[in-house]
Amino acid sequence: MGSPQYGALIRAFVIWLGIAAACAHPQTAVAAPEDTHDPLLISSCEDPDEFSAARTPDDRFDFSAWEATVFDAARVKGDSLRWHVRPSSAAQTTARLALTRPVNGPLNAISLWVKNPNVHQTALRLEVLDADGAPYVSDPVPLADETAWRQITFDLRALSGPAHDPVAGLDLPLTRVALLLEGLEQDRPHTIYLDEITGDTAGIPALSVSDLRCQTSLGPGESFSVRASLSPASAVLEAGVVGQLTSSVGGVLAQAPVRVEAAEGDAATVNAGLQVPAWLGAGRYQVRLAASFADLTGDQQLEVAVAGAAPVPVNAAIVAGVSPPAISIGEDAWPPVLEELQGDLPAALSANARLVGLPATTDAHPFAWAPDASGDP
Repeated sequence: MGSPQYGALIRAFVIWLGIAAACAHPQTAVAAPEDTHDPLLISSCEDPDEFSAARTPDDRFDFSAWEATVFDAARVKGDSLRWHVRPSSAAQTTARLALTRPVNGPLNAISLWVKNPNVHQTALRLEVLDADGAPYVSDPVPLADETAWRQITFDLRALSGPAHDPVAGLDLPLTRVALLLEGLEQDRPHTIYLDEITGDTAGIPALSVSDLRCQTSLGPGESFSVRASLSPASAVLEAGVVGQLTSSVGGVLAQAPVRVEAAEGDAATVNAGLQVPAWLGAGRYQVRLAASFADLTGDQQLEVAVAGAAPVPVNAAIVAGVSPPAISIGEDAWPPVLEELQGDLPAALSANARLVGLPATTDAHPFAWAPDASGDP
């Protein structure tokens, strides 16, 4: 038999191995036995093409360095994303990293793992654009102490929205999800690492949709009602249910919150009043129900036909010799921009709008009715 000193040494070595193994990997909370839901994986942070700076003409972008690269030496799972920025002006105190695709729901929260090994005195916010383009933002989360991996969770219900939202409340899908890094200093490099961006679906109630109906032959500018039966009725008011008119690829063209018309037993009859945009071209579209905080099952979508004259190609040219230069379209000449639309639906435009300026991004515009701007000069 070995000596007592030798046995104590072996036990100490085993304990040291356990501590070393624990330090080599980020610590996560152990789920309770009844908490068996799987989070929705939004991004594994292993492909930099899933992210962009989401630049627009109205955003300052004074950086001598802005990089998003895959990194395999610091990670929670697989590889991680290394986000490195260096502002070139004192006015550039924030940086944005956005997903290049929308995020569908329903979700309660968005979580991600963050590491700030250089102890930069920065803070992180979640910024989203909802289905009608309204911006919502979280409170800042300080990162100064995050030298090791830490999971941060942003509660979607707690995000702050604008004073005017075309449809009050956060509406999914989220057309843009971005992280805002705050507290940047001029000519100083700032680097953080990100991994495993997920959506939390715990506690999301299920709503059964039946008897979805509406007028299926419509014209530009026409108002119509969408009706359906939802159950259980007790979950309708907190679910954030809206009626939507969408394009064939799911882009929201018009939407309105549902209102409860009647309740009988465990079912509620709801109604949403929609209007076809006056500018919408002839074609086939979808009418559906969507919910931010409920999982809809059953009848959720109808196809509708919008009548109207087919668009006729016209020649466009710049009219020289006038100040400011005008744009000639067909028989008419217009100033370069009559109106500008930011964070809203086309319904917000005035009746006289002919040419509209849109803030293009480096990936795709968040609205389905605008073309991809990535190839613009």
